[in-house]
Amino acid sequence: MGDDELAMRLKKIRNYRVLDAFVVGMTIGITLFGIIQGHYAFFTFFPLVIGYFIARNSKQKKSQEAEILREIASRKKV
Repeated sequence: MGDDELAMRLKKIRNYRVLDAFVVGMTIGITLFGIIQGHYAFFTFFPLVIGYFIARNSKQKKSQEAEILREIASRKKV
């Protein structure tokens, strides 16, 4: 991949980090709202499961971001 492709991929991963943080925040908010309202059901805690999978996936994206940054740094040294 070229430098431009790496930069675009890095930007895409960083944009997904913002989206992931928003979705995780929404799932926590939905769960807290359900608990405060006194509704303890499957759909109250289901958003937490979704948030868990998004957080786990964002860790993988973070490692991809670090790999891309290392690749860019190694190309600048040469």
